[in-house]
Amino acid sequence: MARDRLIEALAQEFPGALQEAGGRALFLPHSEDELSEALRIATRIGAPLSAPGGGHRDESVIIDLRRMADLLAFDATSHLAHIEAGCPVAEVEATLLGRGLTLGLASAPEEPIGTWLANGAAGARDRSSDPVDQLVAGLSAVLADGRRLHIRPAPRRAAGPDLIAAFIGGRGRLGVITSVHLVARPATDITPVAFHFDDQNDAAAALAWMRGRGVRPVRSEIRVENDRGAILALQLDGPERLRAVKLAVARQVADERGGVLVENAPAPRGAAPIPHSESIDALGAALDPSRILG
Repeated sequence: MARDRLIEALAQEFPGALQEAGGRALFLPHSEDELSEALRIATRIGAPLSAPGGGHRDESVIIDLRRMADLLAFDATSHLAHIEAGCPVAEVEATLLGRGLTLGLASAPEEPIGTWLANGAAGARDRSSDPVDQLVAGLSAVLADGRRLHIRPAPRRAAGPDLIAAFIGGRGRLGVITSVHLVARPATDITPVAFHFDDQNDAAAALAWMRGRGVRPVRSEIRVENDRGAILALQLDGPERLRAVKLAVARQVADERGGVLVENAPAPRGAAPIPHSESIDALGAALDPSRILG
């Protein structure tokens, strides 16, 4: 059986990197080098490995990156943190908060950063708030055949094809994320505010007008209340004086479009996970026709 041959080959090539229990087999590489070689072995044998964020097939060996969980570098000027993919999101956030910075998430889960990104980055900063804002400025990954991909950090507006976006929410179909360059922002107080509108479209239009006037909420959400209209909930960040200006603009726009201030409204949730994409599946099938990664 191909799976048994793969397990035997990995155990021989990487002593101590394979764990078996309850019919499951985990491969725990120490480095990108080991992961790359393991995928070459899997390709040669024709046996699948399950990528973090991907579905686990019964016949696959599961890749577990918990041993690749270091903070590799931090740039205090650009607020870029280069972090291995096995580091839990909560640990990344705690490290950044110690430096007065944050990822700006609705909550920081315990799952590894690579898995969280592959699954769509639920709770991340609102992607529609700023077309050039980014959470991930660069990343490294290993493709199904063991080849490596390195995307150097670059401003979003200067990039061509957005390969990073293909990996975020890709469910491991294109490759295994091994490290990421995350963009942190100063940790500041948050001012919550919410408005009621008679119609969901009015709430959406008000949010668009707010953004057009320079109000970029760190999080926003429109909650439809059936026959009772819709609630536009916002969280505004920045220094106190800047938040006051943003709040004044938001209230003015809401008033112009029929919005009514709501007291004690629930806070907006972070962005929903990036949904599964058939186009990413098609690209994955072209890169990995034998479906070594799943």
